[in-house]
Amino acid sequence: KQWYQRRVREGKNKSTHVMEEAEQVLYRGKVKDEEGRFEEAFELYQQGLEKLLENLKQPMSESSRLKKREIISTYMARAEALKRKKNKVVSETVPHVKEIR
Repeated sequence: KQWYQRRVREGKNKSTHVMEEAEQVLYRGKVKDEEGRFEEAFELYQQGLEKLLENLKQPMSESSRLKKREIISTYMARAEALKRKKNKVVSETVPHVKEIR
């Protein structure tokens, strides 16, 4: 029984640690985003989202799972917006093949 309780605590500790790391990375991404450093923000959002998705694999209550999915959805939308913005800038600055000829 003690072994099982210890494993449960370790699982919770790992889950909590991963969640804290994800929150820190996402916060740093938000700061970079607000500073206009969009490429850095995008990279940090990606890293934070990967950690959150990893965390979803851990056992948790349904309310915790829903809350994490909402956070993922919010940051995923922002990361996608930054990616579209980056792709638009690249397509505007790189001449198309017809324009080169």
